Amino acid sequence: MLQRQKGIILRSARTGEADRILTLLLEDNRSLPLRYHGIRASQKRSQLAIQPGNLVEVVYYEKSEAPVLSIKELSLLQEFQIPPTYDNLQKLAAILALVQASAHGDAPGLFSLCTGALEALQEQVNPTGPGQTAHPNNNASVRPPSGASPPTNAATGAAPSGNNVRHPSETHTVFLDLLAFLIVRIYKIQGLLASPERCSRCETPLWKENSWPPEDMQPSSWILPNLEFLCPRCSLLENRRAQLADTGHALWIYLAFGQRFHRFRDALGSLNGLKFPAASGVEGSARPNHPSTVDESGRPDTGAGQIDSPEILQPNTAGLLVQCIQDFLGNLKELRIYSD
Repeated sequence: MLQRQKGIILRSARTGEADRILTLLLEDNRSLPLRYHGIRASQKRSQLAIQPGNLVEVVYYEKSEAPVLSIKELSLLQEFQIPPTYDNLQKLAAILALVQASAHGDAPGLFSLCTGALEALQEQVNPTGPGQTAHPNNNASVRPPSGASPPTNAATGAAPSGNNVRHPSETHTVFLDLLAFLIVRIYKIQGLLASPERCSRCETPLWKENSWPPEDMQPSSWILPNLEFLCPRCSLLENRRAQLADTGHALWIYLAFGQRFHRFRDALGSLNGLKFPAASGVEGSARPNHPSTVDESGRPDTGAGQIDSPEILQPNTAGLLVQCIQDFLGNLKELRIYSD
C-alpha cells in the first residue's frame, strides 16, 4: 500500500551499489528508515533534495513484513538556508543527531520541535537576512510560565536582521542555548521533566511564584543527570549541599520549559546582572540587586559570616544539559564539542 508523508531528513547513508537509506522524522513524530533505490546513479533525480535537514514529501510502499520500506517518489518542499561551512554543518549535525536519538516510542511534538530548531538555526547563521520559513506555526512552543511574564529585550535573542553580524563567540553561545533549549523540550516530551521551579520531593517552591524578577530565591541542589532539584531541607536529608547557583540552573530550565526560543533568549538577557544574596552565613531566601561574593572556584561563598550572592546564571547551564542528555540517550559524537 502506498503512503504519502512529509518529513525531515535526519540521516542519509549509502547502501548497496547505488542506493541510500534515508532516515526521516515524519509529521506524525515517527522516525522511519526508507530506501531510495538507484538515487546515487540517477541523472534525473536531484541529489540536493536528499541532504540531511531538508523538508521533503515522500511516497513509499508500506509492507508490514519489510524491515526497510522503499521510496517511490520524493520531492523537496523546503531547504533550510544554512551556509555549508564546517561550523554550520557541525551545528546542523548536532540538532539532527539529538532529534534522531530521541525519536523512539511516543514523542508527541518532536516534528514541530525539530522544525522550530532548524528555523532558529537558519536565522542564527544568516545574520544579514533571514531565510524563508515554510512553517511559521511549527515553532515548538508551550504556554508561557504561569503568572508574570518576563520583560522582553530587543537587544538579546531577537531574530537578526540587516547588518547585525554576531561575534563568533556570541554565535557559539546562542547556538549552545538553542541546543540546550532543545534538550529541555526533549526531556519534557519524554515525560522526564515536571516542575523545575519546585522541589522534586516535597514540592516546596524554589522562588516566589508569579514574580519577575524572581523573588525569595531558595538554594537547591541539582540531582544530575536528572532535571530535578531539592530544596534545602530535602538536600540536607540526602546529604547534598544546597546553593543558589543550582537554583539558577533550575530557573534557566524553567524559562526554557515554557516559552518560545526567542522569548526565552530575551528572558535570559533580562536576568543579566541580577544578583541574589542570602542572609549572612545562611543559604536561605534571596533578593536581587546586591553585591556578590564568590569563592576562588567561582561558586558562591557560603561560609560563616559571608554573603551568598552569586550571579545565578553564571554557571554553564547549557553545557551541563548537553552532558545530561548524553547520560540519557547515550554518547552522541555530534554533541561532544558542545559538552566540553
